[in-house]
Amino acid sequence: MKVRPVILVILLMIVSPVAGQDQPAIPKCAPLFIKATFYPTYSLSRYDYDIDRNRQELRAYIELRQGGIHGDAVRDARILVNGTPIDYNDKEKDYRRRILIQQQDNFSRDILLEIQRPDGCRIREEVNFPGWVKISDPAAKIVEINTSIPVRWTFSSHPFPLVLHIFDFKQRQKLLRRRLDPGDSAHLPQKDIPKNSILRIWITSDWFFKKYLSGKHIVRGSEINILPWSQVFVRTRSTKTEP
Repeated sequence: MKVRPVILVILLMIVSPVAGQDQPAIPKCAPLFIKATFYPTYSLSRYDYDIDRNRQELRAYIELRQGGIHGDAVRDARILVNGTPIDYNDKEKDYRRRILIQQQDNFSRDILLEIQRPDGCRIREEVNFPGWVKISDPAAKIVEINTSIPVRWTFSSHPFPLVLHIFDFKQRQKLLRRRLDPGDSAHLPQKDIPKNSILRIWITSDWFFKKYLSGKHIVRGSEINILPWSQVFVRTRSTKTEP
């Protein structure tokens, strides 16, 4: 008796595949909103350190949300920055952060962000930024207030506009905020230097270097931001005897 074609098709549909020939499951990659912010940071030692402890860091802040900017935080993803895992530091917050210590004077301009989901979704983004900035003067030290304080800096590669900030910890006030072009110089005038105080001096790039992300599993509006900066702490001291 011949098997009818219709019955044969049904039998083929219900028969299990041969072992070793199972088809892999198709990953269900839900769209992600990604906001990654990186701060290439060169922090000089504080004025009161006994030894040189200058630190070169890449500070990473990563935010992942389901479906859009107002979606729920995604906590089950594995995130790597230049091969280093970025985990949650605070379970109450919706973002992850980590300070990645860099080798001294290794001013890499490349950042690799990798995201891996348990559902099999993988996202890989590379970004290149213009470079680092480093305060070269003043050094972390006690400075006399009988003259102005010059502020100088160097770029690791391509120069870019900066913003200079100087803050007085004793009076809890900002002494200076000034935008600077790459070829400019700057100083804090003698008349503006507070006596016997601690000053925080820092410079940042004038804007975030930004890369908008796109892809099949990336929500529109996702982005990577990079802001290079450098800081130093100094203590001011009056050369005259106070009454």
